[in-house]
Amino acid sequence: MLTYEKFAKKHFSQLIGYSIVGFKLEKWSDGDIFPVLFMKKANDFIKVTVSCDEEGNQGGHLFIDKLEKE
Repeated sequence: MLTYEKFAKKHFSQLIGYSIVGFKLEKWSDGDIFPVLFMKKANDFIKVTVSCDEEGNQGGHLFIDKLEKE
């Protein structure tokens, strides 16, 4: 399997079992606007920011961040 394919399988499989519970558009400091999905699985929450790559250049890549419980 190619290196990116291994990375993508591990990275994106983090989303399995989560449900989208919210959405917003988030304006970053450089003025770019990114779609953000809030997702939940049991008592775990994550924030998924959509970008084209890991550097945050436009839409396409998913940043997946675990959120603390409120």
